Amino acid sequence: MKRTALLIAVFVLMLQMPEHPAIQIGEDRLLSVDGPARPLVESHLSGDPSNPNHMLVGVIQFDSPDGNARTCVAWASFDGGQRWSRSALPVQACFDPWGVVLQDGSAIMVMGGYVPGHDDNLFLFRS
Repeated sequence: MKRTALLIAVFVLMLQMPEHPAIQIGEDRLLSVDGPARPLVESHLSGDPSNPNHMLVGVIQFDSPDGNARTCVAWASFDGGQRWSRSALPVQACFDPWGVVLQDGSAIMVMGGYVPGHDDNLFLFRS
């Protein structure tokens, strides 16, 4: 009897919980035809915890056919992935791009690489 009452109470609480944001997976979509036609690798997708339509992707873009020149690129969408805006980041020889969208909607990208005039090899960019 107690177990049944407990299960009913848990079920009622679950019905009253607010709906959590969810990312809907749809068809494949071309990010852009405006940028250079170069391979994009090591993609990392993050979603806004308070807005499922806001997404951030960080990628490595090969800038030379032999793969020796690489930069990092961030892509952002505010409409659930229907349209994307591209931001080229100033990091050369880019590796391991990671991004996160914070609760307030701002975005952070972290990656390794080289920026002329800087001795560091790990960089953080915030929107």
